[in-house]
Amino acid sequence: FTRVSIILAPVLTFCILMVGAVATWRRWRDGRALDTQTGAESLRELNWLEFERLLAEAFRREGYTVEPGGGSAPDGGVDLRLFREGRLVLVQCKHWKVWKVGMKIVRELRGVVSSEGADGGIVVTSGKFSGDAVDFARTSGIRLVDGEELLLMIRAVQRKAQAPLAA
Repeated sequence: FTRVSIILAPVLTFCILMVGAVATWRRWRDGRALDTQTGAESLRELNWLEFERLLAEAFRREGYTVEPGGGSAPDGGVDLRLFREGRLVLVQCKHWKVWKVGMKIVRELRGVVSSEGADGGIVVTSGKFSGDAVDFARTSGIRLVDGEELLLMIRAVQRKAQAPLAA
């Protein structure tokens, strides 16, 4: 071994351990956030990034491998990429203070699903969808998850028994 490799080995080992520690801490944080959700009000308290992380953890617990979208950078209409059994599903998260997600968002995701050759798309909101969004999704194959269904999804993957989530 050279003198440089003797010096670099502990530094590289430390860096690898730190990356692992940060990843473990993030998984713990995201899991705790999911397990402590109590209802619609606790969802409203999350910021958009916490909302996306919560959904990523929920989808992980449903058996998907999850790849985050752009974070604070433009994401091209995709917040999460879900992989399972060779299939790719694109997810758009809408944690809006405005309660109704319109057709434009659903149409945009449908376009991205098509252009990326994905197997499907899901738009998730903490609120509701407009009637035209529901109609378009029905004919375009995009799955919509509104606030009510989201609470059921969260409850199904939470690790500790709690009282039913409040709408």
